[in-house]
Amino acid sequence: MKIPPFRVIVGCGLLVALAGCQQSYPLASRYIKSVPVQASQGGLVTVDTSESPELAGASLSIPPGALSHDTTVTVELGLDKLSSGPDTSVSGVAMWGPAGTKLNAPAEVVLPFTLPANEPAVGLRVNMLRGDGTKVTLGRVAFTVDGNNQAARFRLEELAALEVEVSHCNEEHACEEGSVCREGVCVPPTCGAGICESGQLCCDGHCKSVEPGATTCPAPQCGPDHPCGEGHICDGGVCWRLCGDGLPSCPDGSYCHSAGVCKEQPPSDCGPERPCAEGKVCDQGTCRLRCGPDFPDQHCPAPSVCIENYICR
Repeated sequence: MKIPPFRVIVGCGLLVALAGCQQSYPLASRYIKSVPVQASQGGLVTVDTSESPELAGASLSIPPGALSHDTTVTVELGLDKLSSGPDTSVSGVAMWGPAGTKLNAPAEVVLPFTLPANEPAVGLRVNMLRGDGTKVTLGRVAFTVDGNNQAARFRLEELAALEVEVSHCNEEHACEEGSVCREGVCVPPTCGAGICESGQLCCDGHCKSVEPGATTCPAPQCGPDHPCGEGHICDGGVCWRLCGDGLPSCPDGSYCHSAGVCKEQPPSDCGPERPCAEGKVCDQGTCRLRCGPDFPDQHCPAPSVCIENYICR
């Protein structure tokens, strides 16, 4: 049945299905298509240019068993944007239905977008409007970007209305916790010349690893009143083991730096006999940070982005 393009807000008291209350998005929309999906087999719903130029290339991949019963999946084009304030919408609004349908296993969504030349990719995020009317935002760590086709790829645990936007900020629109406003765009905070990864804090202009859950920088190991032990030197509040001619070799996992102290092996050196640290994966000899839905607390340091196989590159 074709849904006319005007705003419709239906309460649960007016629309009742056999299984209970059927939810509806509070958005004007234009019907695109319906596809019957068998629960035991799953299915792929795609949109091409002839069906909707605004959502061409969008898709929803539902794995077998994700639906509790055979369902006719619909897709509509939202005629109202989900973005608000200074944020900029860069995609059409894809409304997947039945609205609010819970999934037993995550479905994968691909939503194309067009990034204007004056909009930075670092501010990309996905708006999601649930069937119950609540709105949530997927930060950059929760989805990957197909750089060739300019499309966001992410997972859903319920069918929802979706839109890609570039988040902006100002005095009236603050950034979410964990990011800062820089030139009107919410970005991860910098520390010196880099950006601290998950599990690190910015201490004295340098990213330092801290214990899980720590919110303050660790106290200095050494100083004028707390000298290091024999065979070590104090630098930046840290005791470094001396190395070089006539001195013991550095421990496993470290090397003798040109400054004459033992330092940890750089994360770019990995292989079958030298695994990466937890939360990272060896990619062509380089330890790269994991990202995506399974690693929501890990943010890719600029200029890297979270690519299709959920690593920062």
